[in-house]
Amino acid sequence: MSAASGSIEKEEIEVSQAEIETAGASVVFAVAGGGNINGDNSDTRVSLMHQELPVNFQYAAVPKITEFAFLTASITNKTDFPFLPGKVNIFLDGSFVSNSSFSLIMPDQEMNVSLGVDEGINIEYRYIKRFKKNEGIVNKRISEQFEYQIRVTNNRGKDIDITVYDQFPISEEKEISVKPLSPIVKDNQKEISLDDESKIKWQFKLTSGEKRELPFSYLIEYPPGTSLPGF
Repeated sequence: MSAASGSIEKEEIEVSQAEIETAGASVVFAVAGGGNINGDNSDTRVSLMHQELPVNFQYAAVPKITEFAFLTASITNKTDFPFLPGKVNIFLDGSFVSNSSFSLIMPDQEMNVSLGVDEGINIEYRYIKRFKKNEGIVNKRISEQFEYQIRVTNNRGKDIDITVYDQFPISEEKEISVKPLSPIVKDNQKEISLDDESKIKWQFKLTSGEKRELPFSYLIEYPPGTSLPGF
C-alpha cells in the first residue's frame, strides 16, 4: 500500500481483480485465473486488488519537546469488505517510509498511519524574555513573566493542516499562581483551544511558503523566598 497526495494506492500495475465474498468480519478472495503456490514453505505473493481510498494528511508538533513536525494519514475503508489484519509497507510520494501493521479494518472504519517526521515543515521554539518584579508593601509578592515564540514555516510545495501543542505550567502549591497571558483563548474559537489541564492547542492551515508565529506567555506570582522547581 502506498500514499499519494489525496489518495492511498498501490503501484500502478495491471492486476486481475479477485472475486470477493464477505461474511461478517471474514472475507474470502477468489484469485482470478488461479495461482501457483510454492511447496517449499516459502512466501508466495498474489495480487488481489487495486483500490484507491480517500486520505486526509495532518501534521502535529510539540515544539517544547522537539522541533519537528510529524505527519499522519487518516484513511477510511470505503470498500464493501473488511481489511484483514497484517503487515503493510508504507510509501509516500513514491518513496518507502516504513513498515507497519493494521488490525481488522471494517467498511467505513477509519485507520491512522504514522508517516514520521517531515523536514519540509520547519518548527522553531524561541525563548524571548523573562521579566521579574516585586509587588506589594505589606503582602509582598514576586511576579515573573515568561515569553516564548513558536514559529512554523511550510517549505512544502502544497498547503498543509497542522496542530501545534503546548502547555501552561500547573502549580500544586497554594501560594504559587500561574496566569496565562497569550494567546488569549475565547469561547467557541476553532483555531485555539485550552483544556482543563492547561494544555493549549493551535489548529490552522498553512499555505505553501507561509510562516506563522504563535506567541506564548504566562505570569507566575509567589511570595519572596519561594522556590520555583520546574520553572
